[in-house]
Amino acid sequence: MSELYDLSLDELLKGDATLLNKIERDMKVAKAENNVIKFAWISIVIGVVMIILGNVFDDNPFIDFISAASPWVLLGLMVLFAILYLNKENDN
Repeated sequence: MSELYDLSLDELLKGDATLLNKIERDMKVAKAENNVIKFAWISIVIGVVMIILGNVFDDNPFIDFISAASPWVLLGLMVLFAILYLNKENDN
């Protein structure tokens, strides 16, 4: 860790306040990015399931509409979630 932050072990062990704040912010950003990635994977799985359902139930107009619209809606929600969540984490 001392090499990563370019500090001596003394400074790490004593707990420099600015360094501790930086480490805490870095951990929050990493957690936020992981949450965004999880949401993206969930969105992809839901989108694929809806596309498959659309292909299985060809004659149902409601399923056709949902399977066509869901990937775009999920993409929009994913982008919105990413922007809002990352901004919230950066403000703290």
